[in-house]
Amino acid sequence: MKLEWQLYYYIKKRAEVEGVGFELEIDTFKECVERCVSTFGVKHSKKEMLYDEQEPYEGFFERTKQKIIESN
Repeated sequence: MKLEWQLYYYIKKRAEVEGVGFELEIDTFKECVERCVSTFGVKHSKKEMLYDEQEPYEGFFERTKQKIIESN
C-alpha cells in the first residue's frame, strides 16, 4: 500500500478516536508525501510512517499502523 494511503487511513482512524471530523481527500496526503517529512504530526520517510508525535494514547500508532499494513 502506498504511503499516502497509509497516512490517509491512519489519520482518519486517529480523528475517529479523538472525536474530530475528517473530511480530507487522498490528494492532501499525496502532496504531503511529496513535500513533507511530517503529516499532521506523523513523521515519515518517503516509504513508511515512522512515528506519531500526537498519538491519542501510547501504543496507538504501532497498533494502528500494523492493522493498516495487514489489511493490504
